[in-house]
Amino acid sequence: AVVSTQSTGNIKKLIKDGLIIKKPQTVHSRARKYREDKKIDKHMYHELYVQSKGNIFKNKRVLMEHIHKKKSEAARAKALQEQADAQCRKNREARRMGRHTGQGKRKGTANARMPEKVLWMRRMRVLRRLLKKYREDKKIDKHMYHELYVQSKGNIFKNKRVLMEHIHKKKSEAARAKALQEQADAQERKAAKAAQKQALFMNIEEA
Repeated sequence: AVVSTQSTGNIKKLIKDGLIIKKPQTVHSRARKYREDKKIDKHMYHELYVQSKGNIFKNKRVLMEHIHKKKSEAARAKALQEQADAQCRKNREARRMGRHTGQGKRKGTANARMPEKVLWMRRMRVLRRLLKKYREDKKIDKHMYHELYVQSKGNIFKNKRVLMEHIHKKKSEAARAKALQEQADAQERKAAKAAQKQALFMNIEEA
């Protein structure tokens, strides 16, 4: 069956199917055996391979001692790094609550730590986003939108709350003015109708 296959692909397929048992490769290199047994990674294997070519290890015992020493140092470094990461994470969480941010911990001016331009950009984006939302929801018309947009750019509103209060105040004033105007128009119409009625009555008496 093996002779009739006549190709490497077919032989690989037979090996995969279990019809051919592949003889395990004999490993003579201690470093290569350690790599295949997952005792060292490929980076340490390459390092040890180059050092072996440079005649660093005179026998197998020295190589094994060197490997154990390197692995113990790597494990110790990993433990120290995990400890440092935990401490860093703890400090970061404390800084979120306002700890470790006093005068003694600050390096640089206030503008260097948090630029005024960044604060300005954030504030403008918040205000303009609110104005756009109000305009799309028909809470303000395009004329009030433009007026408030220009005022926002002129640093009139220090935050979103002030802008919302200003919008509600403007809308209430506009509604009040409209109600007063309607009331005045109704009074004018009533007075005009009364005057017309009185004039008609006077014409009747004269006649």
